[in-house]
Amino acid sequence: MTDPTGAVIQGVSVSVRDVDKGDVHTFVTDGAGLYDTGSIVPDHYEISFTKEGFTTFVRGPITLDVSVQTINAQLKVGSTSQQVSVTTDVPLLSTESGSVESTLTSDVMSQLPQTNLGADWEVFTVLLPGAAGAPENASSASSPGSNASVNGNLPFESVLADGATTTLPQSENTDVTIFETTSEVKISSNGFSAQYGQGGIIYNQITKGGTNQFHGAGYEYFSNDALNAFAYQFGTQGPSQPELRYNNFGFAVGGPILRHKMFFFFDYDKTINNGRSLNTETLPTGQNAA
Repeated sequence: MTDPTGAVIQGVSVSVRDVDKGDVHTFVTDGAGLYDTGSIVPDHYEISFTKEGFTTFVRGPITLDVSVQTINAQLKVGSTSQQVSVTTDVPLLSTESGSVESTLTSDVMSQLPQTNLGADWEVFTVLLPGAAGAPENASSASSPGSNASVNGNLPFESVLADGATTTLPQSENTDVTIFETTSEVKISSNGFSAQYGQGGIIYNQITKGGTNQFHGAGYEYFSNDALNAFAYQFGTQGPSQPELRYNNFGFAVGGPILRHKMFFFFDYDKTINNGRSLNTETLPTGQNAA
């Protein structure tokens, strides 16, 4: 916090308001002109800086994702009734650390095409800069799940849910959230903090929450072989289309319990998969073997 000469200002009142929830917290700058909000949830915020003898500075709304953001302000000499407003969002390039990170927001994921069944964010890991699929078991290079290699690193990953690990130490299985419950996924591929433990890639899933307004959604991700084209396989005779009956459906609802203070978010999700795989083999006839 500085004045037009670059000198730091202490005792500035910093008001941080959650635009979606209406929650307001106030902080005061210290002798070095600094303030620290501590850990706050990812959301949209408006920040106001006020001190007697200076104009009021307002920044926002800004989008806070899973990261450390620095919001500076320069106060001009004047009356607090005068206000300077800056509505630009925070820059995409973060200079707070040397980590290489990408963020998949719910809006972006809802518009990207799906290449596999279901509705989770793992299908988009191959879209990361320098990423390549490292398939295992039933996965493929184009749809490897979270098993991706970034910039040649080994495909070791750690999956978090709101900052807490969901990776089981014995089986390494993880709990992946679906689109309707995911607010964003922060993906750290290099230079991340030691607080996240081991893993070549860190996936941090951030779940949605309620706001001051009630909102809900219903969804169904439907796949059926009647809508799919026949796959070309050399030497195959007869129908080669496997039976596919896949339904992933559910609903979500969120809203306030106590406005500006307490909120809820609930999701129900179910998958019904009655498809059968069809495997074929081409064998030589007796005539061809003669």
